[in-house]
Amino acid sequence: MDCNKQDIDQLINNNGYDNLISNWDIYSKYTRERLVKLATTEETRTIKAIIDKHIQSKGFDKLPPFTAIRILEILSDPKSNGYDIDEKDGAGVVKLLNGIKKLYLVDSNVNEFPQPHKKIESDKYHNDIKMSKIEWLNDAKKR
Repeated sequence: MDCNKQDIDQLINNNGYDNLISNWDIYSKYTRERLVKLATTEETRTIKAIIDKHIQSKGFDKLPPFTAIRILEILSDPKSNGYDIDEKDGAGVVKLLNGIKKLYLVDSNVNEFPQPHKKIESDKYHNDIKMSKIEWLNDAKKR
């Protein structure tokens, strides 16, 4: 199975952490291929090298970071996410890669921040907010 924009859109729309984890090898390959295509200058290759090093050190090649869905969302459609990668001076690609780098420079994977599951129905404007319990927050309150 290859990964394309439609697959990523479906993953994003379905909030599909389970699909993301079970098919991370495919989505990870997609992100690597997109990053290789974008890293064409010395500056962008340097940024990509930082991303690659962090991916290896944190094990994100095996289990996705909790920011993986946003990474895929941006890489699949940079323009609609505010990145003009067609700028003549290449500044848009640098901005995009710096944004992706910040999304990868996290320490937690998807298992540490599980998919939101609790729905809060507080009012007519915010009736579909999903929340996840933050375990360490309760531990900090007990101290």
